[in-house]
Amino acid sequence: MGIPMAESLLSGWMDPVNWLLMLVGVAGGILVGALPGLTATMALALMLPFTFSMGPEAALILLGAIYIGAIYGGSISAILINTPGTPSSIATTFDGFPMTQKGQAEQALVTAAFSSGVGGVLGGISLLFLSPLLADLALNFGPPEFFWVAVFGLTVIATLSSHSLIKGLTGGAFGLLLSTVGIAPIGGDSRFTFGFSPLQGGLDLVVVLIGLFCIPEVIAIMGRRGLQDQPSYQPVKGVAAHVIKRLIRRPLLFLRSSVIGIVTGVIPGAGGNVASLLAYDATVRFDKNKEEYGRGKIEGVAASETGNNAEVGGSLVPLLSLGIPGAAPAAVLMGALLIQGITPGPDLYKNYPDLVHTFVGAFIAANVVMFVMAFYGARYVARLLNLPSHTLVPLIVMLTVIGSYAIRNNLLDVAMMVGFGIVGYLLKKVGFEPGPIVLGLILGSIAETGLAQSMLIGQAKGGIWMVFLSRPITLALIGLCLISLGSSWWMLRSGRRERREKKGDGGRLGGDLWASLGFILVAVIALGHLPGLNKMSAVFPGTVGVILLCLGVVCLVQSLFGRWKPAEKGAVPASSVVVLSLGMAGYVLLIPWLGFLAATLLFAGMVTWFLSRRERSFRGVVVSLLIGLLLYSVFRWIFMVPFPEGWLL
Repeated sequence: MGIPMAESLLSGWMDPVNWLLMLVGVAGGILVGALPGLTATMALALMLPFTFSMGPEAALILLGAIYIGAIYGGSISAILINTPGTPSSIATTFDGFPMTQKGQAEQALVTAAFSSGVGGVLGGISLLFLSPLLADLALNFGPPEFFWVAVFGLTVIATLSSHSLIKGLTGGAFGLLLSTVGIAPIGGDSRFTFGFSPLQGGLDLVVVLIGLFCIPEVIAIMGRRGLQDQPSYQPVKGVAAHVIKRLIRRPLLFLRSSVIGIVTGVIPGAGGNVASLLAYDATVRFDKNKEEYGRGKIEGVAASETGNNAEVGGSLVPLLSLGIPGAAPAAVLMGALLIQGITPGPDLYKNYPDLVHTFVGAFIAANVVMFVMAFYGARYVARLLNLPSHTLVPLIVMLTVIGSYAIRNNLLDVAMMVGFGIVGYLLKKVGFEPGPIVLGLILGSIAETGLAQSMLIGQAKGGIWMVFLSRPITLALIGLCLISLGSSWWMLRSGRRERREKKGDGGRLGGDLWASLGFILVAVIALGHLPGLNKMSAVFPGTVGVILLCLGVVCLVQSLFGRWKPAEKGAVPASSVVVLSLGMAGYVLLIPWLGFLAATLLFAGMVTWFLSRRERSFRGVVVSLLIGLLLYSVFRWIFMVPFPEGWLL
């Protein structure tokens, strides 16, 4: 490190104004990330106008701190209520929420804080020293490479399919098909909208995430109310220190997950969600006790949070070195630079070395600030679990509804969130986990764009297969895919995974049968929709539709022979499912009539009264109403969400 670089780094660490901006940015980012529906990109976009009057150094430090805080903040809701606050925290739910169910919420939150700090610092170091090398790697990625990256990501399904590989593959194919809803990226045809124009924009990932992960758990909370297995938090002295001592003994886990996160971040468009899933998958594969994952294992949370926070630094490498943002939040940072009259790219390090080194120094410091805040705040955040169920349920539902609407200011997103939540609950009851479905939704657009563009390149060169199979990086990625598939097959064959379940007694009309018929019906409808599309728009959904049809038939055959029983026996009464489903549906339907505020308060009061009907707790109703008013005010006046006022008002 040269003297000028060291001086720039120290100036970033010594300036008290920079520390103040870091503190405010990290705290605000954590808050935004913890609220379902508010992503890091949204937080940065909202803050961008406030940086117009700042200098470039201050603007970058503030926005970078918000980015760091928001990525960690997503783990809070992922751990406490099984809802990824940001898409980057998808894999954190796999072990984070089971830890909460076992009364280990503080351990999970401390693990997320420490791992996020380690991943973020290593990502910042890579940004400082490896930018030119990693930028060259990003330049070598074209459509074929993106296609094989998506295929490699899909091999994670074997890790996520703890109950049945066939069910996992079926869920993944269903997710891939969902990713094709809307305007085709190549070809421009409108697909699977059935004349409903709001669907042309496709399905929002965050909306589907909230529905599939959160609503089933809310239903479960309603079914468990008054039971002893309701998640709660009891403070235990020395827990945080014990967790960190345990994590320090796993340096290879952090190094491996950080490398995966950094490289994934460098690849434009991959994102923290892919980084966390790949890091989680690698950790499971290298652990001897694979069967413990998905049941509340600290290492699972550590891998996910290390990977997605290391991705933050990786996503800034192509931005600063090439002028190519590696992720959507990085694109907002690029906008901040352009507003300041600074063009990111190869000349940035030459023309503005002090700015770059100061920003990177502050970036590393902000990760330390984030860890300190999260470490000391973990036990206070965990106390939210001790709220009574008649307050917790309406609070979570209000968060999901308000957050879903805030994404695109569209009531259709709220309706879809509720619909996916109910479908996700029913599918989970018969062993179809949400993880593979969401994975398919994430990777579908990457795979389709890479496939279609590669086919066009191949047609121009006179050989499609040569494009897919002749480039050095594609060959390396194909090799990784084969290794991943081979290791998955070995895990399943050796019996280290609990893939098969005992013979069930559900009969021919069990949930497996209906789920299988549902997937077959979806595949048939999709294939029937394709004849009117051009080749480029139809090739990917057609291929996925055939795969889903075949997997659905396999599921149907196995269900008819009674090989499966529901993975989750479920003590949730049907009345709870019906009441919550009708309540949320009524909530959504009343919003256009009464307005968002009145509908929210009415829903909060009625649900609280229903859940506390034995105690007739007027105090609980008042608390829920105040919480609803607070949430509405925060989103309306701070995040400037234009909620409907209502026709009647």
